[in-house]
Amino acid sequence: MLMERLCKYIYAKDRTDQIRTRAILCHNYHNALHSCWYQARDLMLMSHLQDNIQHADPPVQIMYNCSMMAAHENDAHRRVISKQLLHQLQVGKQQSMLGPAESMREHVVAASKAMKLGDWKTCHSFIINEKMNGILWDLFPEADKVRKKLVRKIQEESLKTYVFTYSSVYNSISMETLSDMFGSSHCALHHQQDDH
Repeated sequence: MLMERLCKYIYAKDRTDQIRTRAILCHNYHNALHSCWYQARDLMLMSHLQDNIQHADPPVQIMYNCSMMAAHENDAHRRVISKQLLHQLQVGKQQSMLGPAESMREHVVAASKAMKLGDWKTCHSFIINEKMNGILWDLFPEADKVRKKLVRKIQEESLKTYVFTYSSVYNSISMETLSDMFGSSHCALHHQQDDH
């Protein structure tokens, strides 16, 4: 990314910390606006700007506030979406007869139910299909990359859910079996295992 390259240049060259501080704040704001939550959080924590921002010039304090507001606003928005999804899942449990998914919300709820069972293929079919492509995924720049990343994340999270849900049933399960079930390579499975 251009922003990252420019900021890294400043990080390496600036010796006064004035321009560097502004670059960190701009970089952090950029990350927050582009949904790079973990990078924004890590950058802020590693920079320790929060420790002495009260001693900075007013323009730098304003930049800091804007950066933090962007991060918190998007974090709050994600929490609201999670609460809404949880509510929809609870409503779905109470309904005895369910027809085919029609709205985007119904697709997401049905996909969540499939993922809960570790059924990544069904989850994938609810999230990535002709209807959802037209409503949502085709609107993204580099839509094919987004879909590929989604498929990978669906496989990873379904695998985690499956292992967690059915761990009491199995004494052991081979990597080959998991690889066949979730379309992942042995290397990817080991990577998943190392993350937890």
